[in-house]
Amino acid sequence: MGFDVAKIGSFQHPVEPTWRPRGHVDLLRTVARTAHLRGGQGALRRWRGVFSAMRPDLHRGRVAMQRQQIEETAWWLESIAVLWSSITGADGSSTFTGPVTESELTLPTAPSSLHAWVDMMLNGADWPMLRSRTSRFDASVAGLHLLKERLNVGLAQDACGPEAVAVLELLALDAPTPSSGAQGTDVMVLAPDEAIGQPSGLTVLAGLDDEAWSMRPSDLPWCDRAARASLGLFDGDLAIRKGRNVLGQLLASSSCVVVFDSSAEDGAGPSPPLAEWLLHVRRNGHWTRMNTARPDWFRQEEAADIHALWTVEAGGALCPRPGGFRNGQAGRAGRQRRDLRQQTGLDLDAGRDVHAPVNRGALLAAFAPSVLEDRTRRQPEPQSLETGEVLPWSEAEKLQTTHRLNLRPSPSAVGKNRQVAQVDGWPHLGLRINGNVVSVTLDPRPLAPPSLGQGALHAVTGSEGPGREAATWSPSRLQAWVVCPRKAWLEQAFDVSGEETGAEDIDRREQGDLVHRFEETSLRAHGIWSEEGWRTSESGPFAPQDLDAHWRSTIDAVFEQTPWLARTDAVAMHRRRAAMGDGPPSATGPTPSPRPEGELGRLLMADSRLTGVSPLAAEWAIVNGEGEAPTVALSDDVPGQILRCRIDRADEVILDEARRQAAVEAGLMDEQGPERLVILRDLKSVVGPEKSKLQDRHLRALYDEVQLAAYALAWEAARPMDRVVGVGISSVGADAYHHVELDSAWSEVLDGLELGTGTAHLVQTHPSTLRDGTPASPFRRWLQERALTMGKAVLASTEGQVNPTPSKACSSCSVASACGVAFLGGGR
Repeated sequence: MGFDVAKIGSFQHPVEPTWRPRGHVDLLRTVARTAHLRGGQGALRRWRGVFSAMRPDLHRGRVAMQRQQIEETAWWLESIAVLWSSITGADGSSTFTGPVTESELTLPTAPSSLHAWVDMMLNGADWPMLRSRTSRFDASVAGLHLLKERLNVGLAQDACGPEAVAVLELLALDAPTPSSGAQGTDVMVLAPDEAIGQPSGLTVLAGLDDEAWSMRPSDLPWCDRAARASLGLFDGDLAIRKGRNVLGQLLASSSCVVVFDSSAEDGAGPSPPLAEWLLHVRRNGHWTRMNTARPDWFRQEEAADIHALWTVEAGGALCPRPGGFRNGQAGRAGRQRRDLRQQTGLDLDAGRDVHAPVNRGALLAAFAPSVLEDRTRRQPEPQSLETGEVLPWSEAEKLQTTHRLNLRPSPSAVGKNRQVAQVDGWPHLGLRINGNVVSVTLDPRPLAPPSLGQGALHAVTGSEGPGREAATWSPSRLQAWVVCPRKAWLEQAFDVSGEETGAEDIDRREQGDLVHRFEETSLRAHGIWSEEGWRTSESGPFAPQDLDAHWRSTIDAVFEQTPWLARTDAVAMHRRRAAMGDGPPSATGPTPSPRPEGELGRLLMADSRLTGVSPLAAEWAIVNGEGEAPTVALSDDVPGQILRCRIDRADEVILDEARRQAAVEAGLMDEQGPERLVILRDLKSVVGPEKSKLQDRHLRALYDEVQLAAYALAWEAARPMDRVVGVGISSVGADAYHHVELDSAWSEVLDGLELGTGTAHLVQTHPSTLRDGTPASPFRRWLQERALTMGKAVLASTEGQVNPTPSKACSSCSVASACGVAFLGGGR
């Protein structure tokens, strides 16, 4: 943070001795995003209000760490407020009640004056961190020293409140800018008139052409040459006379002078004083002697050196040669590291001997993007298929990118009459259904590393690397390894991420969290629930007696959990109206509609229509009877993995006796189970969507993501007597839809129940057998294929296969700048 409050005084927590006031950056970022806190008037009051009501979130886990971070950050924020009270004019307090432990915490003593405040800032500054900053705009250390120096002059040392703020603004005016780098310990880059009087052992006259060192007289507005001459203001040769004097003094005061003559360049001849001096040298016969003279420190390269910095012309004059061709070969002059690297590259390209040490890894890293780009140009293209033609699964090993694959299909790309599922050689990478539509691609990710022989290029492209075994997995971490192992490796192993920038609008993640918060509060308000999010009362459909009253009580609870909803700024009002409708005209404050309206109102109405299910869990961490995350068998190639999942909503299908008997007669239920049929749903906040894209988010979850499958596998591993018969996305936007992909084996039993907007996509794309030929529903085959995909992701992490997989996601990737091949997918 740059400022350590603990250095200001001695702070001891009465309950937790190891806790001290300090700001946790991650928590501050989270609070700023979720509460939509920005700067401006009253910002400190809003921050303090949020932290005063903040408590650990049981859903996030690591409650002990949350308690410490919340209390320490709130303590730190209150300490900052006290220390700044002498500047802001606010009243400072000596104690503070911790939001978690409710203990009385000691606060520092506020500085008595502006001078004391600056001394306090200097004492509490984290100097190692401030000095490590290298950004040109960052002048924290210099700025603190500048304030101290100007205060020592005696400028309002005892100012406080608004007067202190005015003094600080005055002190900050005309702050010295950092050095531009034109002056060093031994070298100064100066204009000719600035160089007069400077001691010099070597003077280099470079860049003194007619444009850079102009002798043209300055113009006088509304005065031509005749008017200036009549007024005695015509001094046309004054600049030239000054230039002659400056040049003469520079030549006379230097023991060694190197002159760069630009006479041979068109339009960039030397300035008149320099041109006159060169002409004078020629007329006096000193031209040849001056050209052939060499100082003692000058080293003449061999004439055959293709990278020589100088060439000698016919008259003996030296000519600089930074680069170009000599005898048909490219060369690069210079002694900087960049020049040496380019010289090595040119020598390698031309087959010449390389004298400098060569880093093979660096050369391979520079060449790898070209190799991968070549593989991208030669990879198979589903769009080139003829009608009825199939892209076989064996072609997956030739894929370098996935941006041409149809992993996010439209309903038409799923096909009809099971034509995608009945292709010989299933699975496949796509089928041309007709002239316009290529079918969905059965997920081949994570793509296998490219086969590039036995050289060291394997390590550079990520085919070989240190393995990383994870103790537990989550759907989001698995999805990251499926999409792009390189990105997952950078983010999870090295904690590399892009910088978040606050926006004026409410963050999209916070808008999604609002939907989750409302759904959880609404479901828990109906029936009896455990603290962890499991229904403990008897099963029954979600049917509040008074829907309007239920809406108002739920919204009141959500208002308490979401600080930004009560604000009156334009952004908060717009998002509140979109989510909850508009309050009555007589309302004096920010209130929602008294009846279900807006996105959340439509979600509540959609919930009330699900009469065939009983809510079973909401925002619940999937655990077994012992409260532990289940171990899931993904594939034969990897051992069972602990899978930590938090389901947004789980419903139990309400079966009457007739339906249970039908399930028994169909061989779907017996004494061994299942005892309960479960539908798992994941809530997503969406923009729109258009009528033609209502199922896009649901289809994406089925074919592009592994989240729904991971939920189903984890649930059945944790609850063996349950049977997952459906999964889907509950999309909340312009309208609310509870999409659900049902297991076709249970279609007849569940026919007629209000379970949501039913879809039957997996029947069209997956066969009715498992990989070993055992008869099974397409839904079960889909679960098996998704489990194999997750197993491949775990294997890639374990074996260190971190090859990049460019796709359309590269355009918004947070680590695209560290990847090297993001441009293949449309990234930066």
